[in-house]
Amino acid sequence: MSSWSRLLEIKDNVNQKIEESRNAGEIKGSLDTEIELTVNTSDFQLLNNLSTELHFFFIVSSCNLVQGDDLEVRIKQSTFEKCTRCWHRNNSVSKSLKHPELCNRCELNIDGAGEDRKFA
Repeated sequence: MSSWSRLLEIKDNVNQKIEESRNAGEIKGSLDTEIELTVNTSDFQLLNNLSTELHFFFIVSSCNLVQGDDLEVRIKQSTFEKCTRCWHRNNSVSKSLKHPELCNRCELNIDGAGEDRKFA
């Protein structure tokens, strides 16, 4: 199986769990969530290659990788405020004096050099 095929298979599992949480009324949308993925060693290496951009691939506010035996997806509602620009929930929202409605990433993209993304 190719790396992209495996990534998409894992993404399908994440999307299914998000949809289950949405249908149960636990969340409104994927960007309202934080996910924790427990994965085997080879999947951990594959996903870890996406580094800090992993949450963009899954379209969630944050993603934590845990090395284990089998794929397990845990979804929880984020407790952080939502950025009005990107809609990601992040602990940096409301911290800026100049742009309290934005996360650090969006503030950097507006007033700074912009973010450097490689994958997602």
